[in-house]
Amino acid sequence: MPPIKELERRLTKVRQKMRKAGLSVFVVTDKHDILYLTGKEHGILLITMSCSTLFVADIFMHLYSASYNQRGYPHMLQERKKGTLKGAVRSLRAKKIGISNYDLRSIASKAQKKPIIAQPVCEARMIKTDYEMRFMRKAARMASVAMRYAESIVTRDITEIIAASRIQHRLYELGSDRPAFDHGMLLCSGSSSADIHARPRHHKIEKGPVVVDLGAVFGGYHSDMTRTLRRGRLTKKQSEMISLVQRAQDIAVDMAGPGISSGKLQDHVVGFLKENSQKLYHRLGHGVGLEIHELPSFGDKVSGMLDVGTVFTIEPGVYLPHEFGVRHEDTFHMTSRGPKRLT
Repeated sequence: MPPIKELERRLTKVRQKMRKAGLSVFVVTDKHDILYLTGKEHGILLITMSCSTLFVADIFMHLYSASYNQRGYPHMLQERKKGTLKGAVRSLRAKKIGISNYDLRSIASKAQKKPIIAQPVCEARMIKTDYEMRFMRKAARMASVAMRYAESIVTRDITEIIAASRIQHRLYELGSDRPAFDHGMLLCSGSSSADIHARPRHHKIEKGPVVVDLGAVFGGYHSDMTRTLRRGRLTKKQSEMISLVQRAQDIAVDMAGPGISSGKLQDHVVGFLKENSQKLYHRLGHGVGLEIHELPSFGDKVSGMLDVGTVFTIEPGVYLPHEFGVRHEDTFHMTSRGPKRLT
């Protein structure tokens, strides 16, 4: 549970985002947003400029009473029953209501305008506080140690799925709360490594490049890291592709600075790979925090600003169908002096 002062700062940031968007009321439903603002994953939050009410089932009111009843807790509590949230929203007579969930469009009365989809909490979460960075740095250290362990594991005569399970077990030993990815870490060798989202197989690790994509979770905060390890000797082409991808990341890191557009970074790396007769088949990176993928966004059409306080990955990759794939990924924290590598 974050300190009360931390929760207050987060609520203030969200209200600033609401004010900027012209919202007088915002309804929060996403569990990660709820966790960020309340310290727990349960309930629905109704935020106005003067009050914040957490509608939560009675069982959680009892289970987490010690947290919810702390002096200075920034949210009022109300038992969540059928119709209570809708009644509360309609009683406010707000003209501009924001929601994070499309299914909540009917929450407003006929006299009120239709709610608009907005992301003030996601936007607030994008800038990490010193408190949050303590957890993110720890999660990043766990990932780095686990990757060194992976270097020895992939040289063994075992299946990909057994190797992945041993690496994940090592992450637990290091203190990770749970797997960083919903379907577990990625580990693939041979032609399977050319599949961007290939899962570990009941197939012995093949000689050549082995793509290992792992992460840790500590205090709810994620890290993300990918390396192309090797089993046995690499061909000249494989070595050249690994060097090319590492150079692509170096170019992006050198170019990155406070306030740069993630789209500008992606365009630059795409151009570099094109000059070398290769193509980037996925986004150059993504934001990291309470979710493994969050704001700021990267991409051709959707991009975000890498402002001071953002945490994100840079992960160029090259994929040659029926041959092999290469990816190199690290988690970074944008500081006033530029990106600081965490993994």
